[in-house]
Formats: sequence, structure tokens, C-alpha cells
Amino acid sequence: MRVSIVQSRQFVDFEVEDYEKYPIEYFENIKRKTLYEICYLIEQAAKDHPDLIVTPEAVNAIIPSNKRTKFFKQLTDPLDGETVKKVCEIAKKYRCNIVVGLYTSRENKAYNSALFINRKGDIVDVYDKVHLAVGEETNLCPGNEFKVFDTDIGKVGILICWDMQFPEAARILALSGADIIICPTWGWENKYGICRAYENGIYVVAAMAIPKKGVIPPFQDPSCVVCGNGEILVQGKRDRIEIIKCEIDIHKLPPLQYGITYDSGYTSMREVRLMRRRPELYKKLIE
Repeated sequence: MRVSIVQSRQFVDFEVEDYEKYPIEYFENIKRKTLYEICYLIEQAAKDHPDLIVTPEAVNAIIPSNKRTKFFKQLTDPLDGETVKKVCEIAKKYRCNIVVGLYTSRENKAYNSALFINRKGDIVDVYDKVHLAVGEETNLCPGNEFKVFDTDIGKVGILICWDMQFPEAARILALSGADIIICPTWGWENKYGICRAYENGIYVVAAMAIPKKGVIPPFQDPSCVVCGNGEILVQGKRDRIEIIKCEIDIHKLPPLQYGITYDSGYTSMREVRLMRRRPELYKKLIE
């Protein structure tokens, strides 16, 4: 499977103290420029005809989700809006699957979402970020469900940014049969990406955004692909808007280790780690 990660620019200015001193037209103009750039990059990636394109988190974001402002919801995108239609058109034109991160609005509520769009340009499903980062609840509602999508490239699970800080989230997707976890993010850190991939024997694809200042800070890391044994297969640059490409085989599972042989009945370390759990002792986790 050929994967292309769009490591795009993130236009949010976190240093503005009072967003409401600007008219909404000011932000709408920035949003138009933002979406033009991200759609251009998605289409450039699509021209190479990958099986999957992944964007960072909330590519339509203009105002930080932790800032109280009357404009926030107006600057999100409905699922039948022009932004989503444009991405669907690209997916259909180039026959590729796309996972795009967007602030969306439904039923007068705003969400931090990721849409899985198939090769026909149809929305397969929408995942809403379950674990909101501190302050995001100012404008966003949390999702309440972890999802695994059946697609032509396999079973796909999605986690967004802060979700990856919680090992339970990735484990639920693995137990639900996910072949790969996609992570649109603004705050990627290799340390937990490697852990989530290794402990579940699953591929992780992370699409990180370049901050407005132009360089990913030292405590965070660029976009990457991690295989099920915890190795980074490819990684982007800290200061570059780019398309990162990687070919993976999601059916290639981590081989047996620690002297475990195939005579044991196990076929991979993913299977060993999932099957040797003792969930009856984990009740403390849900208290």
C-alpha cells in the first residue's frame, strides 16, 4: 500500500490576545488562503496515485480551539460544505483514499474530526476526537466512539493528536481489528507513536503540521510512519512543507520474539500481546 502524508502549514496564530477585535471577514480571508494551500498539496500528492493520503489535524483551523470567540463555530465546516466537497472531488478524480482533519459542525455543535473519503469521493465515516486537549472544550464537543472503518486498503482506525497519549485508545482499535492507525495531529511525538505501534503490533501513520513560526519545536516531531515492531520507516523534516511517501504492507505483522515458536499456535507478536492479556484484572482502568 502506498501512503502519502501531507505535512502542511498550520495558520493558527496562538499569540493573538483578543480575536474578537478583528471582523469575521479577516478570518474568512485567512481560511480561504489556508484551504487553497491544503487542497493544492492534497492534489499534488494525489497526482502520484497513492492508495492513501493523510493530512494533519484541523487543516481548516484559523482560531485556536481554546480561545473563546463568537466566530469559532462559523469558521468550521459542515460535512456538505465546499471544503469537504473539494477534497471529495480530488479523491474521486485521482481514485485515492483521503483522511482529512477538519473542524466540523453538525447540529449546532463543533467537533475536531477526521473524515475517511474513499476512491469514489464518498465519505465512508467521520471520527470525532475523543480526548480533547486541555482547553479545547471551550469550543469543541468530544466524540464518544472509537471507530474502525472497513476500506479497500484494510481496516482503518483513526486517532487525533491528544488521543494518542492514551494507550487504551490504540488498544481498543487493535482489538477491534484495525490494520493501521491514522493520526492527524498538531503535536506529534515519536515516543508515544513508537509505543502505540509496538505494543499493538500495528502500523501508525502520523501527519504533523508545520507551525506558523515555520519550525516544529524540539519537544515534538515531524510526520512519520511507524511499523508494528516500533521502527520509524520514514520521517519528514522539521521545517519543511512536504509530501512524505512510504510503501507499507499492513498484512506483514511483527515476527515472533523471545524464543516463542510457531508451534505455540501464535503467528505474530501482535497476536501474542493481544491474546495474552488478562482483562479480568484491568477493572481499575474503567473506574
